[in-house]
Amino acid sequence: MFRAFLGLASLALLAGCASTPQYTESKRYAPVRFVQDRSYMNTVERAADQNGVEVVWVNPPLKTVERKLKAQPSS
Repeated sequence: MFRAFLGLASLALLAGCASTPQYTESKRYAPVRFVQDRSYMNTVERAADQNGVEVVWVNPPLKTVERKLKAQPSS
């Protein structure tokens, strides 16, 4: 009885793993990356300095930049 349960449990685990989606590199990693938007930050800080205000960036603004993907070797 225990062997039958063990066999069924292992088959269930294998079936569960077989049904997971297969990811390729292009799907797994986004083709963009996020960097700080320094031009916007400089504009805000310049305006703050002119008005005597101190700016502390807790969550700095981000912009997206295209990520260069590695070339896939052709076989």
